[in-house]
Amino acid sequence: YRGNQLQMTQDGALTMSDPGGANSHRLVRVEFADERFTPEEAGANQSWRLPTDYERSILDRLLEVDFPGRPAVAAEARDCRVRQMDRCGCIEFQSGAESDGELAIVAEGSGPRDEHGAPIEVMLTLRAGHLLWLEFHRYGGPSDFRPPARAFEVVPWGSAPRSTI
Repeated sequence: YRGNQLQMTQDGALTMSDPGGANSHRLVRVEFADERFTPEEAGANQSWRLPTDYERSILDRLLEVDFPGRPAVAAEARDCRVRQMDRCGCIEFQSGAESDGELAIVAEGSGPRDEHGAPIEVMLTLRAGHLLWLEFHRYGGPSDFRPPARAFEVVPWGSAPRSTI
C-alpha cells in the first residue's frame, strides 16, 4: 500500500490513512488485545498434555496442506503433546520446544468471521522439521470463537491472499 501512512495511537491502536487513493481519507483502526497469560496462568499451563479434540481437528486440517516433510510431521502429530501458550488458544508442541534449529511456517488457514465481522486465521510452525506452534490469530472479537476445522480454507504458507482486515 504505497503512500499509506501508518500511525500508532497512544492507546496502542494502529491507524492507516490512504490520502488521495480510492479510499481517500479512509481510516482503518485495528486493536489488538493482550491475550498473553499472566505469570500465574503461565505457571498453571506448563504441563504437557494431549491436544483437545478441537486442537486436533485444526492440526489435522492444516496437515492436509502439502509441504516438505509433511509425512514425517503428520506421523509426529499422531502422538504429540502440547501446552497452551495464551488465552487465544495457541499451543506449543513438546517436540519442537525441545528441538534446536530453523523455524518455518508451513501452512496457514483463514476461517469465517465471527458475528462482529472479525476474521480468524491459523498457522502451523515447525522447528527443525518438528511441530512447534499452532497459532490462532484473531483480529478482534471473542477469544472463544471456535469455527469448525472444515470452515478454514488451508493453503501452504505464503500462498494465501493477505487479509483485508
